[in-house]
Parts: sequence; C-alpha cells; structure tokens
Amino acid sequence: GIAIINDPRLEELCTNKWETYRLFRKHCPQTELVRNRGELPAAARRLCHCARIVAKPRDGEEGRGIIIGSMEEVCQSVSQFPCILQEFLDTSAGIPALMEGIHDFRMVVVRGEIVLAFCRTPPPGGLLANVAQGGSIVPVQYRAIPREARRIAGDVDAIFQKFPLRVYSVDVARVHSGTWNIIELNAKPALFGRNRGEDFARFQEALADLLTVPP
Repeated sequence: GIAIINDPRLEELCTNKWETYRLFRKHCPQTELVRNRGELPAAARRLCHCARIVAKPRDGEEGRGIIIGSMEEVCQSVSQFPCILQEFLDTSAGIPALMEGIHDFRMVVVRGEIVLAFCRTPPPGGLLANVAQGGSIVPVQYRAIPREARRIAGDVDAIFQKFPLRVYSVDVARVHSGTWNIIELNAKPALFGRNRGEDFARFQEALADLLTVPP
C-alpha cells in the first residue's frame, strides 16, 4: 500500500549501463560488454576504428572508474570486471548557442516531463564533465533545450511510462557531426546547491507533487 518512487526495475535500467545500451542502442555510441579480462582484447578490437575509447564499470556513478584513452592505454589500465567499452564521444564542437567545447547535457525528467536542464563541463584539461570529478554546471532554460535532446528524452520516457512514479535524468552529448548520443541515465540525479538556474523552482514543484501522490 506504499507508493514507491523509482521502481527497482527502473533503478536497474538506469544503473546498469549495458542494459541502458540494450534498450536505447539507436541513441548510444558503439558499446561492448566485457565480462572478464579474457574478453577484453576482442571487445577492444571491435572498437579499433576509434581514436579513443572509454572503459566504464557496468554499474557505476559519479564518473568513478572511467578510463579514456587509446585502445592500448585502456586495455592496459582496466582492472574492474564486468565493464563496458564504448566509442569515445568527441564533444569539443560544443552545442550551438548554448555551450562551447567539451560538455554533456543533462535533462531531469519527472513523470515524463523535463523539469530541469543544464550543461556540464569538465575541469580545465579534463574530459569528464561529472561534477563529482570537478566539473561545472551551466543552467539551461527549458525553452532553450535543443530539439534533438528533447526527442531522445521522449524516446526514453516512452519506455519508462510503465513506472508511474519516476524521476531520473538523461545525459546526452552532441558530437562534431551534429548527432546526439546518450551517455547514460541516472535514477538519482544530483541536486546541486549552487548555480541551479531559474527553472529549479519548477523542478521542486514537480518533485513535491510526485512525493505527495496518494498510495
């Protein structure tokens, strides 16, 4: 009889990066699952066309354990399994009219509605835009969210509609060609105490409504 926000199945789909890829393959960079060290060389060879690749823990948060480098550098450095290997997304071209240079773009969704959005940028000389890894955030007003990013968020929520009480974020990025890709999903989008932007009140109202839904 208790209302549950974020069904455990939703948590799993967001936390497990391989499951995210399986569900939203058309929006994701090429991704390979590596269960053990023996599978690493073959998985890396399937990404040999990439100048850089990314290794991530299959289940991870806050940018912990992410390795970015050449195929050889990543294969020498990976020590945690299972993990995933991905094509590196070169976002250095930025987002026209919103962001210059390396970035990712987070949209926070509450019950199907994008209620908060912001760009994240890495520290100087870095490639990881996670705030936990020293990145910064730049609020983006709702009306300025790029159409392509909205479309991806809509495709994600079409799958998640079966979870009535849902709050999560969709992290995307724009590469040089203009294509947008999903980086990851997050069932626990962080709430930062600074630089929240004028739409933060909208997010608070949506979250309050979610928390007061009768069981």
